[in-house]
Amino acid sequence: MKIFPLNKEDLQDIAHLQPAGWNDIIPPFIFYADSPFCHPVKISRGTRIAGVGCAILFPTSGWLAHIIVDPYYRNKGIGTSITSYLMEWLQKNNCSTLQLIATDAGEPVYRKLGFKPVMKYHFYSGNFSEGPDPAPIRLYEGKYREEILHLDRYVTGDDRKELLYPHFPSMKIYVEHDRIQGYYAPFLGEGQILAITTAAGIELLKFKHFQRDTRTVIPEKNLRASEFLKQPGFRFERKALRMISGEKREWHPECIYSRIGGNLG
Repeated sequence: MKIFPLNKEDLQDIAHLQPAGWNDIIPPFIFYADSPFCHPVKISRGTRIAGVGCAILFPTSGWLAHIIVDPYYRNKGIGTSITSYLMEWLQKNNCSTLQLIATDAGEPVYRKLGFKPVMKYHFYSGNFSEGPDPAPIRLYEGKYREEILHLDRYVTGDDRKELLYPHFPSMKIYVEHDRIQGYYAPFLGEGQILAITTAAGIELLKFKHFQRDTRTVIPEKNLRASEFLKQPGFRFERKALRMISGEKREWHPECIYSRIGGNLG
């Protein structure tokens, strides 16, 4: 099967691939097309795009994202071909670790290609009527940039500075004794929250959900966030599986209080 780069001119032709229950797929593909560390691709059948996917490249690790096949063309090897191609592309670019979030339909394909389960993510939505403690939460200041990048590397195991740079101006940070304890990036996917203390993580969750019904997805190992999100006002929706191929990476799921999305964990 021939696989080609997907560019902005193709975006008007992928709306029919929108899976039920997913966030709008157009904004992520605009981001992929604009970002030099992303490699979006397509497979076509005649004039119709039958499948898409994207590889996201960090220095030594990568993510596979938005691998979607037109229902009419499923079970014909398109998803496997896209996944295999993206895996090879990342490996050729020195990625020793590949990761993804699997749907129920995609999981068997990824297992056959060598991906193994890591842990499940839990999906919640809802709002919180009580506001956070405002004292430690403030708007991003440039002097904290390196601390934030260090915290992000510690929690995720990835060097994601290119991803984070555009979001610094809108970040909310939790500062205690002039040290960063956590951050909330409201426009980074579903609203990323990383925190190295429970107090920071919970207060930033309160900030995110204060009188606003929205979604938060957390790794199952973040028990503190799980307890907070089980209280009245929140609804448990479903689970999804994080998978890995290649070298294991040290990361700290207990510090993830809100993921970015299915494309970046």
